[in-house]
Amino acid sequence: MFYRLGTFAVRFRWPIIVFWATLFLISLPLAPQVVSKLKGGFGEADTESQRALDLLVEELGATESTFTLVFSSNSITIDDDRYVAEMQRTLEPIQRVPEVKKVTTFYNSVSTQLVSQDRTTTFAIVELDLDLDQGMDLYPSLRRTLPTSQEGGVTVVATGVIPIFSDLNEA
Repeated sequence: MFYRLGTFAVRFRWPIIVFWATLFLISLPLAPQVVSKLKGGFGEADTESQRALDLLVEELGATESTFTLVFSSNSITIDDDRYVAEMQRTLEPIQRVPEVKKVTTFYNSVSTQLVSQDRTTTFAIVELDLDLDQGMDLYPSLRRTLPTSQEGGVTVVATGVIPIFSDLNEA
């Protein structure tokens, strides 16, 4: 099959090149409109995941622009004052951003679900008072406030829809 396709493509190479060049030239005037049609997130698709997100927003007041900061250490636990200080130092500039609706941590919720069993990893859930596209626009400036290396024995990694989509868009 591929042999025949290759033979066909070689035999009719100039008509194929002319066809694609013509199609390209015809599409050029439409190209500027593409950017306005692109959306972040799940879009307007009628999928189960989109319906679940809509239900969470309507019934529980959840926001679709939420991301998680994962704090971990190989040497100290969440009960150590250095761990608490590092976490507070990392979260302080984020909490000052007006678009940050709420930051939930083990320390302000005492939820054991936010802590690993060995107590060396914990999470901070950052909720933004924005839609997903606005959250993605804001995220790069929030990311710049995060430590770039392990400081005080604690590493910080951002994860969730917004950081992942933001990294994909950047790539």
